[in-house]
Amino acid sequence: MLDLIGAYENYLTKVKQASANTIASYLRDIRQFAGWLKQVGNADVVDATQLNISDYLSHLEQDGRSGATVSRSLASLKNFFSYVVSSGFLEKSPVMDLHVDRGEKKLPQILTGGDQTFRQLPALAPKSFRQLFKTVVKTGFNQRRKTLRNSLKPLIRSKADREGWSEEQLAEFVSDPVFELRPERLSVEDFIALTLKLS
Repeated sequence: MLDLIGAYENYLTKVKQASANTIASYLRDIRQFAGWLKQVGNADVVDATQLNISDYLSHLEQDGRSGATVSRSLASLKNFFSYVVSSGFLEKSPVMDLHVDRGEKKLPQILTGGDQTFRQLPALAPKSFRQLFKTVVKTGFNQRRKTLRNSLKPLIRSKADREGWSEEQLAEFVSDPVFELRPERLSVEDFIALTLKLS
C-alpha cells in the first residue's frame, strides 16, 4: 500500500518547503494517531473514520494531554487529510466537521495573577521578553474567539518585517499548528514557546 505519510512528508518538504520543526510536529501527531488506530482497530490511516478520530481525541484527553496538545493534534490531522483528499486518495476528509470541545474555561493565571504572571518565566528572562510575553497573551485573549493566526497577525507581521521574510517564508512560519489554536487552549509553557517564536 502507498505510504501516504511518507508522501505527505515529501510534500511538506519539497512543495510546502516547511521547516524541519514544522514537519516533525505534523508527522509526530499523524504517526501517533496511525499507531493508535492500528492498535485499537487494526486499520490503516487512510481508512480512518470520523468516529475513529473523535475516539482518538477523547483518548488523548483521558490520557491527560493538555488542551493545546489535543487541538494541535486535530489541526495536524486536518492538514494531513486535506492533502490526502487533494491528492485523490479520499473523496472527503474524515476530520472536516470535527472540533475540540473547549468546555468552560477560566482565564489562565498568566492573565489574573498580577505580579505572579511572570514567576513562571525564566528568572533571567530579559525585560523585553517579559514585555513581549505580556503582549502576546493579552493580544491573544483580546480576540479570544479568533485563532492565534488572526489575533496575533500584527505581531506576526512585525516578526516578518524584522526578519525580511518573503510571503512564502511568512506562510511557512504561520503553518505551525499552534497558530490554528485559540488562546484558551494554551498553557503558560505554550505561551512562553509562542513568545520565543515571535521574538
